[in-house]
This record gives sequence, C-alpha cells and structure tokens, in this order.
Amino acid sequence: MSPFPGVPLRISGLMISLSAALVPMLLPTVTGTRVETASAFGPWWVQSHRETQLWSGTDAQAVSFGLLPQWSRLEVVEPQKGPRLHVFNPATGGYAYVDADSVGPSSPPPIVPDVQTAVSPQPPRQLPKLPAGFEGWWASNFQETELWNGPETGANGLAKVPQFRRFLVVEPQDGDRLKVWSPETQQTGYLDASVLGPSGPSVWMKTLSIRPGGEVNLPGRSVGNKTYIRNLPLQDDETELRKLPNNTPLKVQSAVTAGDGTEWYVVDKGEYIQASEVRLPRPVAGSLQGRWIDADITDPALVTAYEGNQIVYTAMAIKGFAATPTLRGRFQILRRVEDETMDSQTIGIPRNNPGGYLLKHVLYTQYFTNEGASLHYNYWLGTFGYAGSHGCLGLNLDDSKWFWDWATVGTPIIVR
Repeated sequence: MSPFPGVPLRISGLMISLSAALVPMLLPTVTGTRVETASAFGPWWVQSHRETQLWSGTDAQAVSFGLLPQWSRLEVVEPQKGPRLHVFNPATGGYAYVDADSVGPSSPPPIVPDVQTAVSPQPPRQLPKLPAGFEGWWASNFQETELWNGPETGANGLAKVPQFRRFLVVEPQDGDRLKVWSPETQQTGYLDASVLGPSGPSVWMKTLSIRPGGEVNLPGRSVGNKTYIRNLPLQDDETELRKLPNNTPLKVQSAVTAGDGTEWYVVDKGEYIQASEVRLPRPVAGSLQGRWIDADITDPALVTAYEGNQIVYTAMAIKGFAATPTLRGRFQILRRVEDETMDSQTIGIPRNNPGGYLLKHVLYTQYFTNEGASLHYNYWLGTFGYAGSHGCLGLNLDDSKWFWDWATVGTPIIVR
C-alpha cells in the first residue's frame, strides 16, 4: 500500500496536518478486532459534543448505524477524507464514520468497572426486632423535626430530621412520642407523634442498582430552582439532602445510570444529582495557549476559563436577548473598568424608553468588543444561563470577581 501526501484535517476551525497510509475500510459489523493503523499515523481520541449519527461511509449514500449519545469517546483510526472521520467505538467494539463538526479532541476513555455489572448504592437493611405480637407500621414526618433519645420531655436530641423521611414504628405508643427506626441511618429514637402520619415503606428498603458510566472530573453548575443533592440516585422526597439554587458550583466526579434508566452524576461525598440538572462544559474544537475563555452561549450559557487545554473555572452567564444577541466569534479583552455606571443613553437608547437603563456601580467589567459587549457583574437580574442582556455576558459577584482577578487585557475569548 503506497503512502500519500499529508491531508489537512479540519474540525470546527482547528487545522492539523497529518500524513498516513490508507487504511482499509471496516464497517461497524466488524467486532473483536482493532484496526491496525500505519506507523506514520497516530490514532487519537475525540468526544461528541452533541448527539449525532454514526454512518457507514463518507458519502451521501451512507446509511445510518444509529445515534451516538452526547459525550461519547471515539478513536480516530485514519486521516480525514471529507467531512467525516473514520472511528472506532469502544462502547460497541465496532467501526463507523462520524461528522467531524460534531466532535472535538479528547483524552482516552477512563478505565472503569464493567458497565454491565449492576451495583447497589446502599447496603441491605435488616428490620429491627419487634415486641411479640406487635406489627410495626410506617410513618413519615410532614415537617422538619427532632429525633429524641427518649420518650420523656427532658430527653436529648439525637439529630434533626428533614421533612418527609420515613420511619418504622417499632413499639406501641405510650405517651406523646413514638419509638421509631430509620432505615436511612439505621438509628432508633423517638419522634413526636404530632408531626407524623401514616406512609408507605421507606425507599431505603428497596433494592436499587446503578451502572457505572465512567469518570467525568469536571466543574459544573446546577440548573434550575428545583435541583437537589440526593443520597440515592432516585427522585423521591426521602432522597433529598439539600436544595441547590440555580448556578451553584459543583465538581462532578463520575456518571452512573440508575436502574430506571435515568442518568446521574456522583459529586462530593458520594452524593448524587440528576444529570439533567447540571451544566458541564462541552468539549471544544481546539485549545489555545495560555489563559483563554470559552463562552458557550447554548442554553444555559456557560463561560469557562482554560489554561491551555485544562479547565480551571466555569460559571453560568446571562447572555443577550434575541434582538440584541451576544455575538459569536473570536475576541479578546480590550479594556477593563473595575467600577462604572452603565447608561443606555451612551448607545442611543433613552433611559425612560423600553430597553433603557441607568445602572450604577457595575463591577468588574471586561470589554471584548468595541460595541460594548463585556463580561461584568450583573446584580439586577438572576437569569444566569439565559437571555437578559444587550449582548454582554453577565455574571454573579463571585464569578465576575474571579474572572477579573484571573484575566487581563489581551486574554482571548471564544464565543460559540
């Protein structure tokens, strides 16, 4: 097989010159054997930044092999010829072609446990022994309350009990409190009967399973105002640990799939959050040298700080309205103002007209276009991640201060 000259590879604006020997085409029906690539070509990994199709070839007659999920990793096995890349899919052991503009450079997939092996996120619970002749029953507290170490008025508190936890009543009532057992903590104590009502069994008595989905190790932000950190990968009142306001920082460690098919992320302390309630940085087409900013204005808009190809910080931002959009393109920070007044009259909009404004003490403004688009503190809106500006990228106070301290005049900004 004779070699041929280097072919320019272009993915979303990134051009790399590669030389390789032609590799025979292998379709996804071939499994169990890896493609042997010529020594002149070094296979490399990409990751899909959106759901996309896998194809049988590179031309218009190619047939679809189905959808590839977002964030899937693929190994490129030969130089690019046309708008698609020839790839190996480690998830299926097959080969296919993928549109080059739907993927970006990536590290190899992490070594993870067998994803076909379901594991339990909780140990089995053993019911406590009940008094002879007594049949325990389940109750739930309809308000936050205290778990006591005894039935008497002077008993000591053992723990605060969040609303809607379920307990097994383990003894007949004698007084104003009921003796209960918590399957969540496997602790016995007393609850005021006045805060309890009958319920079904605790979710901690169910058999739950998860399937490991691989490491993530990315910073992200919570999305929406009905987001909870949970003690199990299950949507239930009893699994709620704490509610997260929109745009709360998170460090996602890994991904899992629950037994019902829902996708979840594991965060600090082995706690869970549903994947749909988290915004993570999407893969970029290519990295720049030094410090640079990726502003991904796909809803919810996310601004990410990079040092080379390493993510160091990320934050959700208020982007421009449809009538005054945040412009896409490559920019750089042109000038900075630490504390200023923003007046719509300076851009031809009277203050008392629709769209007019007079905003004092706008902090940490970093302009990246001559028309006035900038990163800055936005204290008058809370729609982080969504439209609400005249083209700027508005951040909360902590995030705007972080970017102010980290960036400087000349720092590149890619808006996509």
